[in-house]
Amino acid sequence: MATMQINDQSKIINQAIDLMNEKDNLNALKLFDQSIPVFPDMPGLKYGKAIALARIGHTDDAIDTLNELITTFPGHQKAKLLLTELSDEHVEEKNTNFHTNELDIKEKIAKILNKAFVLINEEGDIYQAFELLNTAKALKCPMKGIDYLRAHCFIKINQPDSARESLKEELRYFPENLEAGKMLDEIIKQWPQAISGCVGDTEFQDLLQVVRPYTMLSEERLFSLFSHAKQICIGNKPGNFVECGVAAGGSTALLAWVIKRYTHQPRLLYAFDSFEGMPEPTQHDTHNSISADTTGWGTGTCAANEDSVRELCVKLGVSDFVVTVKGYFQDSLAKMRNAVGVLSLLHLDGDWYESTKVILTSLYDQVVNDGFFQVDDYGYWEGCRKAVHEFEDDRKNTFNINPIDGTGVWFSKPDKFPLNPSVSKEWEQAFWHDDPVSKGVESQMSPNERFQLYYTARQLLPGLSHPVRFIEIGSYAGASLMIIDNALKNISHQLNGFSVEPAMHNQFSETLGRLKCNIKHLQMLSHQAVPVLKEIFEKDGNFPEFIIVDGDHTYEGVKRDIIDYYPLLAPGGIMLFHDYLPPLKQENKDAILFHHAGREPGIRQACQELMEEKFACEIIDIPLLYPTDPTQTQSYLPIIPGVFSTIRVYRKTDH
Repeated sequence: MATMQINDQSKIINQAIDLMNEKDNLNALKLFDQSIPVFPDMPGLKYGKAIALARIGHTDDAIDTLNELITTFPGHQKAKLLLTELSDEHVEEKNTNFHTNELDIKEKIAKILNKAFVLINEEGDIYQAFELLNTAKALKCPMKGIDYLRAHCFIKINQPDSARESLKEELRYFPENLEAGKMLDEIIKQWPQAISGCVGDTEFQDLLQVVRPYTMLSEERLFSLFSHAKQICIGNKPGNFVECGVAAGGSTALLAWVIKRYTHQPRLLYAFDSFEGMPEPTQHDTHNSISADTTGWGTGTCAANEDSVRELCVKLGVSDFVVTVKGYFQDSLAKMRNAVGVLSLLHLDGDWYESTKVILTSLYDQVVNDGFFQVDDYGYWEGCRKAVHEFEDDRKNTFNINPIDGTGVWFSKPDKFPLNPSVSKEWEQAFWHDDPVSKGVESQMSPNERFQLYYTARQLLPGLSHPVRFIEIGSYAGASLMIIDNALKNISHQLNGFSVEPAMHNQFSETLGRLKCNIKHLQMLSHQAVPVLKEIFEKDGNFPEFIIVDGDHTYEGVKRDIIDYYPLLAPGGIMLFHDYLPPLKQENKDAILFHHAGREPGIRQACQELMEEKFACEIIDIPLLYPTDPTQTQSYLPIIPGVFSTIRVYRKTDH
């Protein structure tokens, strides 16, 4: 059979080679395509297909085919050589085409600028000049003078605010344009009310002076972002910030500064923008029924280089909190949706109907309960407003829209993650009353995970020991330790807990101070604590009913903790594990590895081998508080698809 397959393959390859020698590459390609599914393990077929594709000019497809071949047959040297050759040629060809096109565009813009200059200064035809300059702007190729001349047109049609923003855009790309700088100074002197400080917050005003040259947002809209971000951080609401539409990065740097100054938990700001100006508007994108392009703020406007955002963030010392994402929203949001995690603030500054719609569709469900939305162009662009209300209708919601100035609005998320029908309202209220995170204690557990820990400790322990004993391996800042303590106080007045934690997080000492009557801290590694604990328990025969394992996440570390601590667990007692994750798959691999510094945690494997196979423990299903809440162990981390909690609970069944 194998010989027949090889003969058949050779026959096909020879036929295809004959066709390619006759320059009939298309029929050769058809022959390869028909044969590859029949003989998937024959590398010569894909190699021949790549050659045929390259000869008919489909270089991208040829490169893809070679990559597939090398993935399956990494030792195929001819494929590697051909791939290198095609890749080098392709890059060179693309660069040549790019530079040729760029030169053509620049030449076209130069002609437009000359004509516009004549129309403005000699013929006085401002409107024709304005139309030409908007055409040049739409080509998205920055050239000195476009926005400077646009500013002249805006002044002539009595729009000093637009003139000011055009000059700021000119100077972002061409800071050496002294005439533009001089004109900007004159406009500011003539219309000082446009930038005068109307907000009496000294901290905000100091920050405003730094970010003002990098943003088109009004002072009121910037203060709204500042205030809501500060409220989120001080209130310890979980979730990252996302900005869709950042231009030069003024609002981005402002929000990142608030994170740096006020946040109690890790959070990031993701800044999405094309960084090459606005995409083409649709027929919905009008202002007072005038099309966006006609207003002078259409295709290609609001442009800034990505470096502008980075430079400002460096200036304010907030670079570590900002992730810029380049691309149009319909592409970038789809790719980054899970990566941005859950959100507490979503800033929509996409202007257009389609942009606003894709932002809401992509990210609304990731905004946490009572999270904030700010829409900058709701009052100005009719398409933006239409998109907001269409989404509102689709979701059968009513947004509590609050005006900021003449165009910007904000609202808080009206709907919440629904409560699990199997969890009573009383349980939900009790949990939030006892949850230390809502009081500012840092945690590496999501709300669902903290609730499951609380529920387990309060509801599922056998209740045999007096005092109730428990062990926590890995306490971090002490939030989970406090949850256990608060939960157990509802069922017993006598508690005796042990925290095995070698490190000392800043908040941990404060937590221990609050719990010192009930908790003994063993500042040592988990295996070092075993003989100490064993001696205590054997002395009075009171073994712990509850052990939580959240220390070393490697397979070896978890396995050792199970072997060391399982014998100490009282009969019928509970052993709970944190960061138990599903096997790696294509859809979850990146997120899981991101959570754990590029390594797959070993909790699942160790639990399956020991808790399930060796000790035959009962797996206990603990209800989620909010079954649709995608928040992960730490809210700033990427969402792992299909994972709503990483808690795994077992009951000891042997006696």
